[in-house]
Amino acid sequence: SGGVPPSAAADLAGDSARVSSRISTTVRYVDQPVVKAALHGRVLVLEGLEKAERNLLPILNNLLENREMALEDGRFIVHPDRWDALTHAGSSAAELSSRGLLRASDKFMVIALGLPVPRFPGHALDPPLRSRLQAYAMPHPPAEVRKQDLAAIDPPATQFFASATDALDALDAIHASRTGGAEATPLVTPTALSAIARLHAMLPLSPPALLLTRVIPQDVGGVVPKLLRRFGIAPSAEDYALMTNGVAAGYSLVGFRTPRHDEAKAWFGEVATTSASTLSSGLHAVAEWRHASSPGQSQTTATPIVLPRSFGDLDDTPRIHKEQIQVSNTTSDQKNTTNAAAITTTAAAATASSTSTGSTAVPVSHSPFVSFVDLPAQASACASLVQDALISQSSLLIGPKGSGKTSVARRFAETLGYKYPLVVYCYRDMSARDLLQRREVDGRGSTVWRNAEAVTAATEGGLLILEGVHRLPMGVLAGTLGRLISDREVQLPDGSRILSAEAYDEIASEIGEIALRSSGALRAHPAFRVLATAEPPKANLSDEDGGGGGGGGGG
Repeated sequence: SGGVPPSAAADLAGDSARVSSRISTTVRYVDQPVVKAALHGRVLVLEGLEKAERNLLPILNNLLENREMALEDGRFIVHPDRWDALTHAGSSAAELSSRGLLRASDKFMVIALGLPVPRFPGHALDPPLRSRLQAYAMPHPPAEVRKQDLAAIDPPATQFFASATDALDALDAIHASRTGGAEATPLVTPTALSAIARLHAMLPLSPPALLLTRVIPQDVGGVVPKLLRRFGIAPSAEDYALMTNGVAAGYSLVGFRTPRHDEAKAWFGEVATTSASTLSSGLHAVAEWRHASSPGQSQTTATPIVLPRSFGDLDDTPRIHKEQIQVSNTTSDQKNTTNAAAITTTAAAATASSTSTGSTAVPVSHSPFVSFVDLPAQASACASLVQDALISQSSLLIGPKGSGKTSVARRFAETLGYKYPLVVYCYRDMSARDLLQRREVDGRGSTVWRNAEAVTAATEGGLLILEGVHRLPMGVLAGTLGRLISDREVQLPDGSRILSAEAYDEIASEIGEIALRSSGALRAHPAFRVLATAEPPKANLSDEDGGGGGGGGGG
């Protein structure tokens, strides 16, 4: 049976873990994942347990120990053995249900995921809850296994990724040794190398050392540059020269075209079409890239990509969606170029969310006010974002105020054809629930759930731009949108659930799409993408800006 994984967050209320109420002519309660899993025999995954407050966790103790729980609407979950004993004593199932007694499934199982505290920030497990769980420590897979996996993805760069694996293991050891110290050490998960290997396999002439900088946090003068030099994987001056004039890692984007028959069959498993696909599948396209050493357009590299339907129809000639103003790279542009060079792109597994009043849909494609002057550094940053989109990686733009992060984000949206990207301006007091769904009052005075921008973008194939994620409180980003960004799945407060396109299609083929949708399942659109912006860590420590969550981490 499928898992029902709610993410723990510091501002998650105790009642919200069990049932939530809606006010109409009467109060109606909606079962939340904990109750659904207990009644239907699902696997309940509690992810990020270290983020939850201690007063929330005891609510689950009785359910974990005795399979019993009292609900706010008067119902009571009963252990399956006690329920069966009552039925054997003469009580019918209908009679017990009329009394508000619910049978807990004997297949119900709980799996809690968390980080060790200390070493990582969070709350240690309180003893009552800890005694209900069997602990299992999961170290990283052995280095040799990870090296073999990376070699299978990108055989020509086997030696580089072997050295990168050793470097990240050394960084992890340094991070563990400095736990609790005054000096913070950045940390990169080993899985980040898989994304870099997949991208390098698509663009084989790109310097892998330059791609690696996208998943390693900025640590100027710190331990990271020293480690990269020690293991021989630091980018060279020649590598950095491939990040100018609209070139990213040695490649510049020529445009997008319709896939040929063989490409469509190999990459998308379908016959190529010359028009936009259905709304649920997005537009299957081919991105053409030209390497800096190939001045002619005839020598290009083709990569698959899913574009939004708003891009429009494609033909056999590569083209970029936006119309841009071309300027020459002259000396007069060097000042602006230097300012824009502060922007760096980082493939991130975290992103953020929506305000209750400040979220805006920004028209880009047909706005007369959005015309882009091609500053070389910003064009290179945009090309890097498109490369990240090839492997379905969300991205984080890091730069000081005024460096052009918002301009690059809008340029990226226009390049891929996102006509109305959903922009969310993050602030310090933003709650976890604001990021997914908000309660509103309709015209009849009833409270209803309204999808936030993240849910709308995920289900309709839009681009979610999260401005200023460094202002969010620590844990809010990962606890709410983390799973949506990494797995394209999330449980919503109204009881519905977003599933990845692959999972949705697989389940729909078994039980039918009508039955799946009636259960509250929603399909994540393949063209859904997330782009966040943040200021460097040392620039966002003031109380005014809210400095809680780190903006400099890569994922």
